[in-house]
Amino acid sequence: IVVLFWLFLIGMFLATPYLFVKIDLQDIHPIPTEAWLSLLYVIVMATIVNYYIGLDVLKDISASTSSIYVYVQPLTTMIIAIS
Repeated sequence: IVVLFWLFLIGMFLATPYLFVKIDLQDIHPIPTEAWLSLLYVIVMATIVNYYIGLDVLKDISASTSSIYVYVQPLTTMIIAIS
């Protein structure tokens, strides 16, 4: 968890300068609420919860088994997305 903390902290500092880029907010209003909720779901479930589940799983299985899952998951996702 400490490594993830530092990873996210460094990522936050690297992404912060992009907050000051001028964005035309008039284009954001037509986005439906369902799309915003879907984005929130992806951020929370697919990112935050996934990291904690992955760390918790390492208590029960070996690191090699966990790494196989981590490397196969993007390939599986890509295949499902294409089909």
